[in-house]
Amino acid sequence: MSISRIIPSVKRSTHAQEDHWIPLSDLMTGLMMIFMLVAIIFMVQIEREAKTSEQRAQKATQQATQIKVYRFRIQCDERPTVS
Repeated sequence: MSISRIIPSVKRSTHAQEDHWIPLSDLMTGLMMIFMLVAIIFMVQIEREAKTSEQRAQKATQQATQIKVYRFRIQCDERPTVS
């Protein structure tokens, strides 16, 4: 067997291995994009929930303030006005 017959087979296998990495890297890029999309959707959802809880907290604070004003008026013997 001559060496020239062995060397081309080595070159072919190296070329085949290089061709293998291109589709694999494309798959990994696609997988990364999917994970990024999921992360962005999750962040948007968390932001919406934070805004909703902040609005609820403001409403609760406003109601607590109204109750304190109402009790203060009762203590001062004033009749509360209904709005």
